[in-house]
Amino acid sequence: MATPRIVLALVLAACRPSATPSTPSGAIETPPRAAMSTPTPPLVPAPPWSVDVADGSGNVFHCEHAVDGAPRYEYRPVTPEQSSTGTYSGGDPRSGPLDAEEVDALWRLVEAAAAGTAGHTDARAKGTVALAASGPTDASVVLTADAGAELVAWLRARP
Repeated sequence: MATPRIVLALVLAACRPSATPSTPSGAIETPPRAAMSTPTPPLVPAPPWSVDVADGSGNVFHCEHAVDGAPRYEYRPVTPEQSSTGTYSGGDPRSGPLDAEEVDALWRLVEAAAAGTAGHTDARAKGTVALAASGPTDASVVLTADAGAELVAWLRARP
């Protein structure tokens, strides 16, 4: 009968990975099932909800999902007549639908901005970002330019 130390040594040796790779060269190794991630379904909050973001120049992004409608966004740029210099233009206004993945991304960004209190400021000054949200996350905060940059960039990327 083997002693417990010999049995333990044999078990450890048998469980030790081999020094040579087990996958033939050029073959693709599939990760274990537990390591594979399944995509998280998008967060699509029930209507009504709305998000308003004013960037550092005063341009406004309005996103909403009305009870009787579909999720959508609208970009309301500052016009030269509204600007303090009389010459600044935020570009052309635009609007369009938001799909489930976009709604999910929007609310994740809103939640992160609202939760990141280190990036909040008390005063709405030029360059800061104003965020007002009513929905899964309720917030009314002023963000520093850095804290609001990702949210504003995502909104600007809407067609």
